[in-house]
Amino acid sequence: LRSVARERRREVVEHMLLDLLAMPRNIRDTAEATVRALEQYELGDASLVAIAVEGDEPIHPVAARGYPREWIESAPALAPGLAPASPTLQRVRTPHPWVDGANFRGRRRPWVAKIPILSDGDPIGIVHVITRRRRVLRDRAILESLTRHLSAAFDHAALYEAAYTRERTLEELDSRRREFMAAIAHEIRTPLTAIQAFADLLQAGQ
Repeated sequence: LRSVARERRREVVEHMLLDLLAMPRNIRDTAEATVRALEQYELGDASLVAIAVEGDEPIHPVAARGYPREWIESAPALAPGLAPASPTLQRVRTPHPWVDGANFRGRRRPWVAKIPILSDGDPIGIVHVITRRRRVLRDRAILESLTRHLSAAFDHAALYEAAYTRERTLEELDSRRREFMAAIAHEIRTPLTAIQAFADLLQAGQ
C-alpha cells in the first residue's frame, strides 16, 4: 500500500508539473504559477520562488504564497553561490528571513525543501517549500522531479521572454523606420514642390 501511495503521489506531482509547462509564460508568471500549484496540491504551508535576472546577480524572491502581501517587496536577496545544485529537505534550526517571514507559527522549526532552478546545470534560482510536516517532500524522487521540471519551465520562460523581447524590438525598429521615412518624405516634399513649380515656369517660357 505504501508503494502504491508513493506512486500515486508522484503521479500527482507529475500532473501538476505538466500543467505548469503546458502554457508559455514569462518568468514572473511562471513563478506565480509555481507557487499557486504548490499551494493547490498542498505540497507545503508556504512557498516562494526566487531567481536571478542575470547570472551573477543576487537571487530575489519574485513570487510567494503563505506570506504577508507586502513581504515580497522588502524580502532580502540571496547570494547566487548559496543556491543549492541539488534538492534538499531539512528542518531549519536557525532563523532565516525567507522562513520566518511566512504566515504560520509553530513551536517546532519547520521543514524546508530547497529546490534549485537550474540552467545548463548551474543554479539560477531556488524554490523554497516550507511545511510543518515533510509529507510527500520526503520522497527524493519527487524532489528530483520538481527540480527537473521546474528548471525546464523556467528555461522555457526565459526563451519566451527573449523571443517576445526580440519581437518587440523588431516592431519598434520597424515603427522608427516608418516614422523616419515619413519625416524624410515630408521634408523633401516642400523643396520638390518649389522645383516642380520653377520647372513648370521654365517650360512655359520656352
